[in-house]
Amino acid sequence: MYKPVAAHNAWFQYGSLIRSINLGLLVGSDVLTYLDIGLAAFNNIHIINPVDMLTSPPEVSFSPHLVKNYLLDLEDVLKQVVLLRITNCHDGTYKHYVLRSNLNNSITALINELLRLSNSVNARNVDINYLIKVLKSDWISRNLDKCLELISENSDLILIESFSDSVAPYLAVLDRIDMVVIVSPGNVMIYSDVIKFNNAVRRSIEAYGELGLKSSYVIAYNELRPDKLIKISPRTSINASTIKSFIKEFI
Repeated sequence: MYKPVAAHNAWFQYGSLIRSINLGLLVGSDVLTYLDIGLAAFNNIHIINPVDMLTSPPEVSFSPHLVKNYLLDLEDVLKQVVLLRITNCHDGTYKHYVLRSNLNNSITALINELLRLSNSVNARNVDINYLIKVLKSDWISRNLDKCLELISENSDLILIESFSDSVAPYLAVLDRIDMVVIVSPGNVMIYSDVIKFNNAVRRSIEAYGELGLKSSYVIAYNELRPDKLIKISPRTSINASTIKSFIKEFI
């Protein structure tokens, strides 16, 4: 498994905050699932997930003129990021960062635990501008490629997971894949012609800018039909046997 960029919520995924405190490492819910079902080892977490962001909703305000800003902030992930971990895959080290201004505006019930995690991992205080600069830098793309290279050395099959509705966790990875799998409720869409798919992504970006990276935009703008469509049913839980049977079928 490879999850280049992850984001998890300290309130809605509170368990990831508690386990990060216990592990002494910022780790998201998806990667913790990999760990729990045997698709990852603890000493490899920082490589299979080199960029991890912990978000926290801001404390609600009872001032009428601030309600609009509160709702806008809820839609802006960067205004909710309180902690960040970035792994340097070239030397295997990692660093934690804290956005203290966001943390101070966080839900009161979470602040003590957020501070506890921040202090335990020696997080360096940075601002949003620094975060944006790093995440959009050429270095981060090269770094994520290096992590993929390290994972490839001991792997026959790598499943690269993106996030939200993004068609790829970072654009350059589209040149390194053999197949694209897009999952939506009830359907798994498989695209085996990656050249055709990548061209569709580029056209979508030209039309919509950064929004063009959304898989929904790529599919709709290009009327992109999958090479194979698999119907899936709802599940009450996901466990190791479920994952292993899916991977076997997928191969």
